[in-house]
Amino acid sequence: MIKKHSVLHFLMFLLLGTMLLNCRNDRIVARVGNKIIRTSDFKASFLADKSEKQAMSLPYAKRVDHLNKMIDSDLELMEAHQESLDQDSVIVRALKEQEKRLVYQYVIDHDILSKVAPESRVRDIYSKMAKEVKVSQIFLPLPKNASTQQKSTIRIQLDHIRNRIMRGESFDVLARKFSKDSLTAGKGGDLGFIKWGGKIFSPEIYNAVFKMKAGEISHPLLAKDGYHLIKVDKTRKVHLPPYSDLRKRIRQSIFEKNRKQLYETSQRLLQKFKKTYSVKYNDENLDDLLSKVNKEKQESKGKSVNIIKFKYVDSKDRDKPLVEYQGGKFTTGQFVDRFRKMNSFKSPSLNSKKQIKSYLERLYPADLVVLWGYDRGYQKSKKVRKELAKKKDDLILSKIIRENVDEKIDISEEQCRQFYQKNANKYYNPATFKIQEILVKNKKDADNVYAMALKKQAFNSLVKKYSIRASTKKKNGILGYINRNQYGGIGETAARMQVGEISKPVKTGRNYSVFKVLDIRPRKEKTFN
Repeated sequence: MIKKHSVLHFLMFLLLGTMLLNCRNDRIVARVGNKIIRTSDFKASFLADKSEKQAMSLPYAKRVDHLNKMIDSDLELMEAHQESLDQDSVIVRALKEQEKRLVYQYVIDHDILSKVAPESRVRDIYSKMAKEVKVSQIFLPLPKNASTQQKSTIRIQLDHIRNRIMRGESFDVLARKFSKDSLTAGKGGDLGFIKWGGKIFSPEIYNAVFKMKAGEISHPLLAKDGYHLIKVDKTRKVHLPPYSDLRKRIRQSIFEKNRKQLYETSQRLLQKFKKTYSVKYNDENLDDLLSKVNKEKQESKGKSVNIIKFKYVDSKDRDKPLVEYQGGKFTTGQFVDRFRKMNSFKSPSLNSKKQIKSYLERLYPADLVVLWGYDRGYQKSKKVRKELAKKKDDLILSKIIRENVDEKIDISEEQCRQFYQKNANKYYNPATFKIQEILVKNKKDADNVYAMALKKQAFNSLVKKYSIRASTKKKNGILGYINRNQYGGIGETAARMQVGEISKPVKTGRNYSVFKVLDIRPRKEKTFN
């Protein structure tokens, strides 16, 4: 092992307890050989599993201890490089796969997500979240299904009111006289302080208001139900966590509100990939795969379990391309391997060549994304190289630990048995519940189905009529045996129910489930053997 004193030049800038987290200048805190650890490196590592607020509350000694661990890791890595562990064939292969994943992620972020939520947009929302705006309004409603002429008339009325305010008349007095909003008219239009992203106005009005300065009065702003004249009385700052802590959440909110744009952007890019790399299906091999699947299905017809095992796909078939494109292909073997990994309830039927193609459309485009990324040199980007270097260090450290610790520890049978006896309560197969489910699109439908089930209407009939879960509909809605951690709220709710009991509507993703517990297998302790 390399000795610390021969490679380490330790520069202690730990004069203040918060310096390593708050230092504005990116100072050097340690050198290990030729490698430098800066305050930014320390901060990124120290905050990897905790928020900045949590980190600031930890004692000073914890920060020093973490820095020492970073130094020890770098020392081990230096020794590993001297022993050429970074050239280990397993590590090299793992790094190549990791590089592909990172290039894929970079394309998704750079060419899709950042088009919908560019950094400038995210920062703009963060700046708007950092303040509250006190506003007053004068509201004039529109008649139902208002015509263009009616809208124009209302707008002109509000323009006249605005002109009177601009000539010096009181907003408060005119709001009390003209505003038709019953909640605010009597208070001179006072709405109080509003936060960015609230529900009082439409997004367009929020966007206009949060660009205004104190004392400024908007032009008439159109909403669904009428026109608003807004006055910004004053603004005040709001304390927020650092931008880095909220960035991911803000981006996610943008994606949620712009799903259509996100989908259209990804589809345009996918079509561009297909054209660029001349994607072509191999119909002969698709027909061959379908015939083998159909043969297997015919043999298993009438059996209670009908899972496709691809038993007629042999080693010669595996390399047959189903999809070909410049720079690669997607083979029968890849198709089979991916299909086998799927949950049997979610796997497609594969009853036609169209269905096989539809499933392929969910698989091979990932390869096109990676090709596109490499062709544009994304593998050379600073972000990818940094993440890859970190992964490389992690793999080398894992190998060092495995070879120098794990493989040298000899644990006897008796020690294992003693450990089991002390911790037997931790080793068990959890209770499972056999579920028959009706999945519907909304709460109203779920309430309706639940009411009918309570009136003793046949559950099988309700499944056939109302359930939208295609994978279980032919099985009378049987999900099989699940534990409390499966299917979201279904498993958790089932754990509190009895056999024969019917659940109230349970939210499942965007949908709702009503289900019946058909059987319960109790928790079973695992034996030592």
